[in-house]
Amino acid sequence: MDTDEIDKFLDGQQTGVLSLADGDGSAYGFPVSFVYHPGEERLYFRFAYGSDSQKREFFESTSSATFVVHEETDEGWKSVVVEGELAEFLEPEAPVGVVDDVNDLDVPFFEMFEHPESELEFRIVALDIRESHGRVEAA
Repeated sequence: MDTDEIDKFLDGQQTGVLSLADGDGSAYGFPVSFVYHPGEERLYFRFAYGSDSQKREFFESTSSATFVVHEETDEGWKSVVVEGELAEFLEPEAPVGVVDDVNDLDVPFFEMFEHPESELEFRIVALDIRESHGRVEAA
């Protein structure tokens, strides 16, 4: 896939798997909803941390992350792998419009988290895209 095809594919998706790793070689991957604006070199996520968050531990020790989005289409499977650096924002510090965009994501809190929403700490996280690769199933 070329850059335009990757942009179009990412713009049409809302979920993928983010993989983080710590310095000891342990890895942690989890499904997460995301926002992408075509032409930007950045993806945005809304992380929710509980008091015992493994996600926070890995985020704090990860220097580079990998994000995978895939979908089965009428033409076959498509996937995009994105690699880059993570940055975390409190909502007031996030770029204009991003908070509204991530808040509009369809995340079923009642099914996803063991803690009530009032006990969760939320952060906006950006993945600055260093590299991206897309694949389309060969016919």
